Amino acid sequence: MTIVAIGKSSFLAQEVAKHPAAKDWLFMQHEQALAHPGWMDKATVIVNFAFAPQFKKQVYDTQADFDSFLAKMLGGRDVRYIMLSSRMVYGQGDHYFDLTEDHACEPISPYGMAKHAVERALERYLGDRLTILRMGNIFGVEKERATFFGQMIKGLKDDRKIVFDMSAETKRDFLPAHRFADALTKVAAAPAAGIFNIGSGLATPCGDVAGWLIEGFGAGKLQVVKSEIRDQFSLDVSKAQAQWNIPAVTRETLGEDVINCGKKLK
Repeated sequence: MTIVAIGKSSFLAQEVAKHPAAKDWLFMQHEQALAHPGWMDKATVIVNFAFAPQFKKQVYDTQADFDSFLAKMLGGRDVRYIMLSSRMVYGQGDHYFDLTEDHACEPISPYGMAKHAVERALERYLGDRLTILRMGNIFGVEKERATFFGQMIKGLKDDRKIVFDMSAETKRDFLPAHRFADALTKVAAAPAAGIFNIGSGLATPCGDVAGWLIEGFGAGKLQVVKSEIRDQFSLDVSKAQAQWNIPAVTRETLGEDVINCGKKLK
C-alpha cells in the first residue's frame, strides 16, 4: 500500500509527517507531482493538502482547481482519493451546532464556495473512490497561518495580546493538529467512500481557548473590541469516530493541548 501526500510544505502535511503511522508515506510538492506523474501507477491512496490560496478571497476558478486536475490525471486507476474540505461548506451562522454531514450546504464565503465546488467536481470524477473530510478549526503552533488560531498566536507572541472582534462567548469547534494527524492516518489506512466531519465535536467558547493559550505562554491578555456573537459552530463527528475508531476529545484534553501550544511559544 502506497499512500501519497501532496503539498508537503503545508502546515497540516508537516504535522502528519511527524506521525509514526505516516513514516512510509510518500510526501511530495504539488509541482513535483505534476512534473513527474509516474508515482500515480504506484499509489493506492492520495491525500491532497495543496489548495489554491486565491480561493480564500476570490471566486472559484476551475483553472486553479488542483484537486480536480489530479482526479482527471488519475483517470480510471483504482486509487482512493482523500479530499481535505472545510466546515465552511455548510455556511455560517450563530447556532450552527452539531452539524451532521447531511446538513444543507449554503456556503457564503469564497473559501467555502470553492471547497464546495471542488467537492462536487471530485464526486463526478471519482465516485466511490472519494473520501471527503470536512474539517473544523485544526490548530497548532502556526504563527504565520492566516487562521483564527494563527492570529491568536501572532498577537500573543508579538504584542502579548489577543484581540477578538467578537464576543469571547462565541463557541467554535477546535481540534489539535496532532489529533487530526492521528485521525487522518487512520482514514488513509482504510478509506471509506463518502463525507465525514473531522473536529473535536465540542462547542468551546473562544475566550476559554484564548485563556488556555495565555496560561501556557505565561503572559498576555485578551482584548475584546466587539461584543457580538458570530460564526458559531461545532461538528457532529460521530460518523468518523464510528468508521475509524477515532478517540473522542474532551474539554480537559482540549485545554491541555492549547496550554501546550502556549508553552511552545516561549
